[in-house]
Amino acid sequence: MTDNNPIDTIDQVDFDTQLKADRRKTLIRIGVLIIFNTIMFAVFIKGRGFTDNLLTSLNANLFGFNIVGFILGTIVAIFPYKGLSYNKKYLRASILTIFVLQSIMAVGLILIALMTFLGWY
Repeated sequence: MTDNNPIDTIDQVDFDTQLKADRRKTLIRIGVLIIFNTIMFAVFIKGRGFTDNLLTSLNANLFGFNIVGFILGTIVAIFPYKGLSYNKKYLRASILTIFVLQSIMAVGLILIALMTFLGWY
């Protein structure tokens, strides 16, 4: 039994454009979270000066979380997702992992900001 359907059907092309649009939206969200986390860390974390906190936060947000996200993306991409090849799943999984890491950091910084305003930190 042979399959006579062409490889690139309209559904596949639409799915690829949808993946690209989702990737672009997620990258914009990651950029916003990086800016938010950098500012919040520099302002609300105590113990060092503002410039030291800013440089630490920039290093963590621009390099640290991205490296960890791509490493964890190799593991996350193993899970099946709509018949995609590993390369497409890897990029998608890595970007989503970076987004989750940045979101967790943002929630933690919001909690620290609330504790600061209440006088608990």
